Amino acid sequence: LHLLSLEEQKRLCRSWINGEAPGTAVSWHPYPTSLRIVNWCRANLRDDNVQQSLYRQAAYLYRHLETHVMGNHLLENARALVYAGIFFGEQGEAERWLDRGLQIYRDETPEQILPDGGHYERSPMYQALVLEGYLDVCNLLPDGHPDRSWVEDTTVSMMEALRSLTHPNGRLA
Repeated sequence: LHLLSLEEQKRLCRSWINGEAPGTAVSWHPYPTSLRIVNWCRANLRDDNVQQSLYRQAAYLYRHLETHVMGNHLLENARALVYAGIFFGEQGEAERWLDRGLQIYRDETPEQILPDGGHYERSPMYQALVLEGYLDVCNLLPDGHPDRSWVEDTTVSMMEALRSLTHPNGRLA
């Protein structure tokens, strides 16, 4: 999305909004909804229809987390809630999204991130994907936020683990 012109971004988002009734299609499953929320927040489109849909998607995700799948999917849900919570600030239930997203990270980090910094699924690809989420959360949290320090420590540990899974040519093992 970020590689497209502003008008093309808006056109694609509006097309998705007009083509997908809320909560009805595969595109509303929590994982793709999470990815879309992150990308739409990053795009920061100043369009009322897009922002209304983005809010609706975050509210839907908040009520449909992937607790049955867990793993990296639940962390992706959490990242999206953090993004949406910060994006919408004090509007409506956005603070609850942020709190729930951070709570998932607090609960899941001891389960999913091993003492050596590796992701418990032991997949180099998942290591990189999950690390990206932690880096995003770390970058979104302001200095002095109570969760910032431990998220930062976790990302450093995860980066070291990822480095050990990377060949000298920079490709993942």
